[in-house]
Amino acid sequence: MKRLTLGLVAATLSTAALAADDAIKMPDMYGSLAGRIIDQGDEKDFTAEAFEVRFGLKGNYQLADYRVLYQFEADFVDAVNDNQDASSGDNNEVTVRRARLLFPSQYGVAVLAPRTESGQQKDLYGPIDIFETNEAHKEQPSALFRQAELASHVLAYITPTFHNARAVVGVLTLKDDNDEDIDVWSYRVVYDDTRLHLGAGQVITREALLPGTEDYVRSALSLGYTWPSLQLGLTFEHNDEDPAGDSQVLGVAASYEFVPRWRLGLGYIDKDFDDAAVQDEDAMLISLTYQPHDKLEFFVEAGEFEVDSKDNLSAGVKFTFWPGLLRGAGEPLLGRRCDGEARAVCVAGARCGKCLHRKLNRLH
Repeated sequence: MKRLTLGLVAATLSTAALAADDAIKMPDMYGSLAGRIIDQGDEKDFTAEAFEVRFGLKGNYQLADYRVLYQFEADFVDAVNDNQDASSGDNNEVTVRRARLLFPSQYGVAVLAPRTESGQQKDLYGPIDIFETNEAHKEQPSALFRQAELASHVLAYITPTFHNARAVVGVLTLKDDNDEDIDVWSYRVVYDDTRLHLGAGQVITREALLPGTEDYVRSALSLGYTWPSLQLGLTFEHNDEDPAGDSQVLGVAASYEFVPRWRLGLGYIDKDFDDAAVQDEDAMLISLTYQPHDKLEFFVEAGEFEVDSKDNLSAGVKFTFWPGLLRGAGEPLLGRRCDGEARAVCVAGARCGKCLHRKLNRLH
């Protein structure tokens, strides 16, 4: 991880030195700080904790006829919440969430991302990912979906947008000693206009990474529709040859702004295993969010699961900052579409409060 970070920084600095006469902008800084109190299941004590402590840099270089977008983002939440003795030797407290370069052109966007948030998760699970504690990815303690939030060693290509539709193809090169050049590959097709979202895709994990003898195939479909005060979403996930058991997962969610800056969120997830000996699961989710400012959010959230140890009740606050991303001071954030540089980054799989069909106040 240290070599990855230093390599990205060195490449950025050397490029700047070689292109002193080109249009080089100072990077934008952004970040978030969020804390909550949470009571989860019968086996864990009530606790106060951070759940998001992020800092990032993003920007672009205009190098002659070429444009390069870059982004680096780290999450310090594990370091903030660390209760272990420093002598334990744990040195994995800082998580690099994004270290990536994007090369947009009239032919699409090429992506080189040693580390990035999963575009598959953002595009296909975004319509139902409206909660803070119970996010729609497998890293959550209460997770029912099998899609990961983060991805490593990614090469991807994004087609130009045509009539609000685009396609994305990506490969992951996770191991260099298993006789497989491509360990995971994925594709998705997404349609997104100002209201309607449609998406479909697959992730294929090669059997060389798995204990079995078959490739693990995860397929997902998504649907979303947004009105000025109401957002509806649906995601269906099918897991075939999954080491954790073949399953189908259906999630639906709704977010309703019943008065200005107050939103009610409702969600339901149902997971059915093919093996009758494995217990099926479901979950009911509810949240109430108050957003007095575009950069400040208060929330209360509850999740009731089939497995009692996953039940949770939380209340928290999130502060975000992203100077340089808004066009002008005082402009409303909610309901705006990304464009220009911001859209180029979003197309590569990021999300923020500017985008419809994405959780409010997510950062580029």
